Amino acid sequence: MSWSRLCAAKVQGGMGFKSLRDFNIALLGNQAWRLLSSPDKLVSRVFKVRYYPNGSFLTAKLGSSPSYIWRSVYEAQSLLSPGIGCRVGNGQDIDIINTPWLPTTANPYIHIHSASLENQKVSSLMRVGEIVWDEDLIRDLFEDRDSEIILFIPLPYGVNDSCYPIAILHKNRNDIIWKQHASGSQELVNSALSILNQWKSVQDKSFDSSLGYICPEVGQEQWHLPESNSVKINTDAALFENPSRHSYAFIIRNHYGDFVRAVTKCSVGRVAPEFAEALRIREALSWIKNNQQSNVVLETDCLQVVQMIRSSFSSLSYLGRLIVECRTMMEELSHKNVLLKFYAILCNDLRE
Repeated sequence: MSWSRLCAAKVQGGMGFKSLRDFNIALLGNQAWRLLSSPDKLVSRVFKVRYYPNGSFLTAKLGSSPSYIWRSVYEAQSLLSPGIGCRVGNGQDIDIINTPWLPTTANPYIHIHSASLENQKVSSLMRVGEIVWDEDLIRDLFEDRDSEIILFIPLPYGVNDSCYPIAILHKNRNDIIWKQHASGSQELVNSALSILNQWKSVQDKSFDSSLGYICPEVGQEQWHLPESNSVKINTDAALFENPSRHSYAFIIRNHYGDFVRAVTKCSVGRVAPEFAEALRIREALSWIKNNQQSNVVLETDCLQVVQMIRSSFSSLSYLGRLIVECRTMMEELSHKNVLLKFYAILCNDLRE
């Protein structure tokens, strides 16, 4: 009996043996991940200079006269690629095309494949000498869907490009065996990011998830006026399937309940719900900071994002970056008496 037959599942007439090749590829994948996650290590720098000087491991080619070690590690590239996302920092190490760097659940790759973008880095889409998107250039080069998603990617200064892993393949394997259902690679990526973020927020012991800690009005089911000489900002986000869009909005009212201002924006592209929720909070905090507003109560109905912001949550994903930005702005606005609170979703209908 052949080894491939022995490795087949028992229900398929095999013996259920583990494939030594698959096991070896998995171990090599661990080493390949080290090349991606630790680019400053000596071995990573040696491989980059030799095999992918103008790109990353994800876009590397086998090349001519490869060493035995490189040939072995390269075998894991196809295994890692569907489960890796790239997060833009300074944009100097990420290729514009053929690299999954867009934070969207629909398709993380740039749609356009122009010859002028070959071997071009994401940093070329930023203003010269700045870590800021060149909006005019981006809108000229890309279609609406891609340009809107790119312009929504946060770019904190002094952060390098990085990759983040996805680890939900075992669930997909079980679905194939027991439910005869196979998820696509992008579906796996999105599911894993959501599960990872939820697990980290739950595991964080520095945050008390009780409603009493988050909002003093325990069991509150009605919108209340802010205190005297203060304003209240209520935020909301929405996702649309057809066409794929996401939007956010927030409304500002004074202590009399009078309307002060409302801000809303709708963008092309599908993003994870947690990302949309964090995005609306960041935009509201940016408005507070830019308008030098003080004595503000910022209310949101997303408990998970509130937990992440008020804890030590961190992640290599775009969501993690948004959370860090929100937390940083909250600290900068601490002297302005800005409070972030969670309110029950029942308040949605009552505060209108």
